[in-house]
Amino acid sequence: MEYNLLERGGLRILEARGMIRNGETGRLRAAISRNSPFDELWLYSGGGSSQEGVEMGRLIRKRGLAVRIPRGAACFSACSMVFLGGALRAVDPGGYYGVHMWTRWGDIKRASSVVEFIRSLTEKNVPEDLIVAEVSKLFQSIERRNAEYARQRANYLIEMSVSLRLMIPNVRTEAKDQYWLCPNEMRKYNVSNY
Repeated sequence: MEYNLLERGGLRILEARGMIRNGETGRLRAAISRNSPFDELWLYSGGGSSQEGVEMGRLIRKRGLAVRIPRGAACFSACSMVFLGGALRAVDPGGYYGVHMWTRWGDIKRASSVVEFIRSLTEKNVPEDLIVAEVSKLFQSIERRNAEYARQRANYLIEMSVSLRLMIPNVRTEAKDQYWLCPNEMRKYNVSNY
């Protein structure tokens, strides 16, 4: 992300723009230190690393910062987790907050790895019942990781005083899509709180 300090209407605004990459929490920490004091952190991001987004949100909460998605900006995917860290959270009319289902399998390479795994078993003439057992173990491992991620996501929502009902549009929206919350939903789920 890029961090820029602006003056708007007598307020000092720290803008955060771009993708959330591994190590972004450290870059945000440095930008906060370099630009303090400021009144609000404005977010413009299409996401990135979900776990990094959670850590950024925790840093924002620890610092007691106000966050905003200004008019014309979008904050979705991993950015939605960053936003929830704000002690005060606002989405301006014409600003967009979006969520979707998390996945590690949207990448064709990951899905191809499962096909390759099965292919390697069949090429080694492994008996079918053992292939079924190995594939079953693989899918159970995937299910456990997804359940653990859902648990972590739910705990984070609780930690940030956000309704667990926010999980509904998360899990009902495919990873390749976005669900844009309306102002009423943002208030109902306590996504925006001022």
